[in-house]
Amino acid sequence: MKYNTGNRPMVCMQTQSVCYKGTRPMTVRGVLWHSTGANNPNLARYVQPSDNAPDRDRMLQIIGVNRYKNDINHTTRQMGVNA
Repeated sequence: MKYNTGNRPMVCMQTQSVCYKGTRPMTVRGVLWHSTGANNPNLARYVQPSDNAPDRDRMLQIIGVNRYKNDINHTTRQMGVNA
């Protein structure tokens, strides 16, 4: 899929995660994409917008709602994204 002005990538920062809140500022040197090891095609399983995200409702329409609330973006989870 090509991104352009009409088809921009969605940004969903995991700002409520323990890893985001508990780390020090760092210089990001790149991004590593890897498999979760699970055969799960649903993005909602892993990613949810922060509660105060200005476009939260639009993102949830696209991503879907994680009904089990076991995504990465929680302060009670000892996991998170990293750079």
